[in-house]
Amino acid sequence: GDVLYAVQNTDSPGCCGPDDLYTLDLITGLPTRIGPTGYWGVQALAYGEGKLFAWEVGTGSGHGVGLITIDPLTGQGTDVDPAVDGSAWQVSGLCFDSQGVLYGALHKLYTVYTTTGTTNRIGFLGYGFVQGIEFIGTAPPPLSLTVSGSCGGVMSATVSGASPDGAVAFLWCSGPGSGFVLRSGIPCAGTVLA
Repeated sequence: GDVLYAVQNTDSPGCCGPDDLYTLDLITGLPTRIGPTGYWGVQALAYGEGKLFAWEVGTGSGHGVGLITIDPLTGQGTDVDPAVDGSAWQVSGLCFDSQGVLYGALHKLYTVYTTTGTTNRIGFLGYGFVQGIEFIGTAPPPLSLTVSGSCGGVMSATVSGASPDGAVAFLWCSGPGSGFVLRSGIPCAGTVLA
């Protein structure tokens, strides 16, 4: 089933300790600690390419390592590319699209390259701090119904664009003679709306 991950800052004397990775129970909301990430400023989580990614911004300076992966079994984080750093002014939310492209946002929208941690600015968002982003998927294809044959005779119907679990309403002729007329004024003897 689905696993919900969270990162929490752990307070310690003087400042803060490394952020910890948790799972959250989807029924009770109770957290289960997995372990320390080894990083102090983890901002966002996104799962894609079989990995858990996060953006790290450091211990308060606003500059950190940028893109990291986090081991979901231990919580340990790993810098994707130590030669590339990241800023708190770049990313506060991460998500993957259906094509596997990672996006990041704060004041601007970026694509984030998962192999290097580098970003490519798409554009300004036009408002303050974006704390989270997520795709909801593409719109389903339009539903269509193709009917062939004639009322009172043999008819066939083909439905396309329906989801496997979705309900579909359609018309069919149950036989000649009832003289039922649709509200649109199209006559078809024995038409039933289901």
